[in-house]
Order: sequence, then structure tokens, then C-alpha cells
Amino acid sequence: FAITLPLMKSAICTVATMNLNFVWGELMWAKTATLTTDKGLPLTVGLMSFKGEYGTQWSLMCAAICMIVIPLYLVFLFLQKYFVSSMTAGSVKG
Repeated sequence: FAITLPLMKSAICTVATMNLNFVWGELMWAKTATLTTDKGLPLTVGLMSFKGEYGTQWSLMCAAICMIVIPLYLVFLFLQKYFVSSMTAGSVKG
């Protein structure tokens, strides 16, 4: 652990950031899993409530989208140096 974990830190942070992005935006599984309940809805399913049959409340939907996206941006900003270092780790020879 003392040797490999420091070397894998940037890769682990990159995988965690990518996985958070994919899980955060999952809609189909969340919609299927919450068909019978109204408690504890995921953000993506709750966002669908702003879209109605006859119209969409665009101002509220845009505000909700901003509230959903801000945590993703914050996670990326804090882990950006690991993300970039992991992408460029294999590109430099020597």
C-alpha cells in the first residue's frame, strides 16, 4: 500500500469522478426503481416533474438543472489536478 497507493491516487480520483458523473445522470434505472414510490426520488426523476403534459416550466427547470450540476462542477474543480495528471501520466517518455 505504501508504494502502489500513491502511484494510483490520480487514477483512482479520475475513476471516482467519472463514475460520479455516470451515476449522477442515470435516469432509466432511477425511473424504473421508483415507479411505486414518491419518497426519496433521485434528482433526475425529480427533474422530470417540471415537464408536464401540456407545457414545461422552463424557468424552474433551468434553476433545478443548475442546482443539480453545481455539485458535479465542484467535485471536478477539487479533483482536477488528479484528473489531468492521470490523463498525461503515460504521455511523457522518461
